[in-house]
Amino acid sequence: VLTYIRQLSAIHPSLQCRPHFFDPLELSTVDFDLSFSADGIRNSWLIRQYLLQVPYARHGALYIKKWAKRAGINNGKSGYFCSYAFVIMWIYFLVFEEKSLEFIPPESIPPLPAECESFEKLHQPLPPFDYASTALGEAILKFFHFYTSAFDWGSNVVSLCRPGGTSRKEINWNRSLSGNATYYYMCVEDPYKENLNLGRNLTEQRASKTIDAMNEWISTVAFHVKS
Repeated sequence: VLTYIRQLSAIHPSLQCRPHFFDPLELSTVDFDLSFSADGIRNSWLIRQYLLQVPYARHGALYIKKWAKRAGINNGKSGYFCSYAFVIMWIYFLVFEEKSLEFIPPESIPPLPAECESFEKLHQPLPPFDYASTALGEAILKFFHFYTSAFDWGSNVVSLCRPGGTSRKEINWNRSLSGNATYYYMCVEDPYKENLNLGRNLTEQRASKTIDAMNEWISTVAFHVKS
C-alpha cells in the first residue's frame, strides 16, 4: 500500500495522501478520507455545475458553511445539518427564489463525468471577489430571510430533484413520521439517495436552534447597519 501511495503522489502533487514513514515500517501511517458512497463524485459534480454558473455562488457557499460552523449548527456528528446540506440550501435558494441559477436535472450528471478523467480540468480557482459589487451580500441577506420567514418548512422540502419544487406531501415526508432517530422538522432532500433527508437528525430542539441562529445573524447585521 505504501509503495502505491508513493507512486500516486509522484503522479500529481494534489493527490498526496500525507504518508508518514517510520522505522520500523509497521509504524508508518497514511492520512486519508475513505468513502463508500457511490454518489460522492456525482454529488460533487452537480454542485460544481451549479456554483460555476454565477461568480459569487462559490463565495456564498463558503461563507454560509463557515458561518454555520461558528454558530454551532454545521455539525452532522452532533445531529445538525452538515456542510453539504447548507450548500444544497444555498443552491436551492439561488435556483428557486433568486432565479440566478438554471436548474440542472440530477439524472443529467453521469456516475463518473468524463471531465473527471483529466486532472487538469478539475481545478477551477475561486474567482476574484468583486468588492465593488453588492450582489453577494444582498444574496446572503435574502438567503437568511428566505429560510427564516418565506420558506414553509412545514409544507415544503429543500430539493434539487425536481424543476418545479417539492412539497412534503409529494414525497410523503411529514412530521408524523418523526421517530426512531429520524426526524422531519426541516427537510433537505439528497439529490441522489432515495428517501434521504439531510435533516433527519434534527430534533425539534435542534431545528429551532438552527432557525434561531439564522435570525440572530439577521439581527446582528441589522444592528451593524443601523450603527
